[in-house]
Amino acid sequence: MPCIVYIAIEFNLGVFTVTDKEVEMPVITIEAGDMSKEQKNTLIEGFTKVASETLNIPAQAFVVILKENKADNIGSGGKMLSKIMAEHQG
Repeated sequence: MPCIVYIAIEFNLGVFTVTDKEVEMPVITIEAGDMSKEQKNTLIEGFTKVASETLNIPAQAFVVILKENKADNIGSGGKMLSKIMAEHQG
């Protein structure tokens, strides 16, 4: 089954103090289908590392939120995503 993933980084949670310096606390939100515990851990570690290195913000400042969405809970064009995916497979 195809996987649809939505990823967003927001800078609105507040500030985080690191060695007397305040930095923004970015929030990384990842929305996808069902994920195993190992996949969740890999995503949290990986996105935190890349975002920290890219934005030059300490990894400790990041908050990662994972949201699992079932295909029956998503609609597009007036149809449930599960139905659209079934039509493409059949």
